[in-house]
Amino acid sequence: MIAASQSYLIMKKDTVRPSINATLHAEVDYNDGFIALSLIPNDDDFYSGNFAIARSSSKDNFSTWDEICKFSLNRESPLRNLFKDFTVE
Repeated sequence: MIAASQSYLIMKKDTVRPSINATLHAEVDYNDGFIALSLIPNDDDFYSGNFAIARSSSKDNFSTWDEICKFSLNRESPLRNLFKDFTVE
């Protein structure tokens, strides 16, 4: 499995605040063959809005982004496990 074969992005959809102050953490699970995506807040604020996670791939030189996960926050901390990406090669 090549860890650099995927790239991820947080996109805002409909939000009250224009951004979310959090780190998108990607952890490779070599045994089960996936990348686990989680969101770790960088502050104690609460957020509201609809967000999407998009992925690009080395297959097309990272030129296109595909939405793989959507999530909503309603005056909440962004701390959460988001998605397990089993498409990693």
